[in-house]
Amino acid sequence: MSGQENISNGNSDSFVMSSSNLGSQESSISPGDMIKDNNDQIPPTSGSSKNTFLSKQVQELLEGANKYDPKYGLSLPRGFLRDRNPKSKDTGLVPLVEKVIPPMHKKASTRSTRKKASGTIRKDAKKLKTVKEKRRNRVSKRNDEHPVIAKQEVNVPQRKNLSRGTFSKKGKKKEDNKEKKISSTFVDWNGPYLQLKYPFFDMNYLRSHESYSGTPIPSITLKTNSPQPTSLLSERDIHSATTVKLQSVLFANYMEEYKIDFDKTAVIYDPMSEVGKLIEYSCLIFLPPPYAEQLKETILPDLNASFDNSDTEGFIHTINSYNELIRQIPRSRIIDHLAIVDKIPRSFIHDFLHIVYTRSIHPQAKKLRHYKAFSNYVYGELLPNFLSDVYQQCGLRKGDIFMDLGSGVGNCVVQAALEYGCELSFGCEIMEDASDLTLLQHQELKKRCKLFGMHLNNVEFSLKKSFVDNERVSALIPRCDVILVNNFLFDEELNKEVEKILQAAKVGCKIISLKNLRSLTYQIDFYNIENIFNRLKVQKYALKEDSVSWTHSGGEYYISTVMADVDESLFSPNARGRRNNGTPVKYSR
Repeated sequence: MSGQENISNGNSDSFVMSSSNLGSQESSISPGDMIKDNNDQIPPTSGSSKNTFLSKQVQELLEGANKYDPKYGLSLPRGFLRDRNPKSKDTGLVPLVEKVIPPMHKKASTRSTRKKASGTIRKDAKKLKTVKEKRRNRVSKRNDEHPVIAKQEVNVPQRKNLSRGTFSKKGKKKEDNKEKKISSTFVDWNGPYLQLKYPFFDMNYLRSHESYSGTPIPSITLKTNSPQPTSLLSERDIHSATTVKLQSVLFANYMEEYKIDFDKTAVIYDPMSEVGKLIEYSCLIFLPPPYAEQLKETILPDLNASFDNSDTEGFIHTINSYNELIRQIPRSRIIDHLAIVDKIPRSFIHDFLHIVYTRSIHPQAKKLRHYKAFSNYVYGELLPNFLSDVYQQCGLRKGDIFMDLGSGVGNCVVQAALEYGCELSFGCEIMEDASDLTLLQHQELKKRCKLFGMHLNNVEFSLKKSFVDNERVSALIPRCDVILVNNFLFDEELNKEVEKILQAAKVGCKIISLKNLRSLTYQIDFYNIENIFNRLKVQKYALKEDSVSWTHSGGEYYISTVMADVDESLFSPNARGRRNNGTPVKYSR
């Protein structure tokens, strides 16, 4: 998410808090960095068997972590904490580049497979080996909460016969055609659908443009196994690769070239899986029913079988067959069909944004680590599945104004625009690198939307500027229907600034946050009687696993609704005891 508020795994692995006693603190600071001056020492706690010497640096981190909680009950979000169980070596933290938006892979049928492949980017040979298993087992963390289509066990010789479709007896062929059902898919065909409440496809553009003139970043230039130091292939690598071109469904003059290599591990980007998903989405969304059925019966079984068997020749042959089929379909039939489409798989938006992200952000993802650890400027992102869920909870709809205070590279802003057709999706970001990448992603997004015939509503950014004392932010706050503020690591000072900004929010506005905007011990008194926090109806929800980029673990998030009257719960006799009722672990000095 934001350059002003979030946390990335890149540095969060160096700091641990999991006890109410600071004597049990752990730090990755080396002994050589410890300052042994008596002025820098902290007396050991009564329960400690050894004297604990903490450097000023560690003290500053602890002070910073508690900054936002003298008034917030001295608590940290559960998602920040690390398990103290010595038997568990998994910290739950993952590298930013892998976790921000994982590579597109096929679906997996078991939870254990997904967990096995969750740490593939770490420097561990065994875990790198699991990446191949992940691709073979069709893993997709992007839609891991969706139910997966059941898979049938089919041996390799049988599947090869099915892919070629050669049978001698008619009776035998008819019987085997029943078995030629897709046993595994790139897309979850039974996953949730998004009801389109606004013109998702730009029909005027499609009818007035028969050819595509844009220049999006091609897949062939991307590396599949490492984002460092650059994710772009050299000219030599491009010419030596086995490639295939995929025909655009909407524009006959455009074909995108993909590298096909089943032998190499695809840690960051899997072009074969992207091709498979695009072909299946053409069947689910773009093609009229008769042609979609033909594609489903003749192309998809062979496509999935060749992928599962790592059959490069068969995979390329099937893609060429798909291209021929697309060229035979009248373009006018496709456009007329899109005019009446009223729902699409929700995963399509996520995978489309992944295509944009891999081309614009992944090659320069290292820039997102340029920040001071445990500051207001730590970078991290909220992931697509979580955003879809929380936008739906807030009732986001066409005509609404959405704002993200600390928008990072703009993921939350563009997803709100695409999913719900907001009148305006606005983001504010202060960090220079994230701001630069926001522009790159927005440019690629606009080109890809034209290529897919999609309508992109108004998107606006205030870049390299703080949302504090920001004139554009101040002008839009009174009109906003949904505001997102990832205050996961905001200190007390920045929390107070957020409180000032939100005073102008209108009745009915919903505010999404990862920490409660209102303190656990908040009470109405003479000095804050007009504070908008008195009129917030705060609802706490459980954060699912794999919802954020900085940890696999869950936690909590909050949706606060601005009401016309004072929140009656503030007058409850139990209000003062809220901190003891289902609140996170407490910390004190």
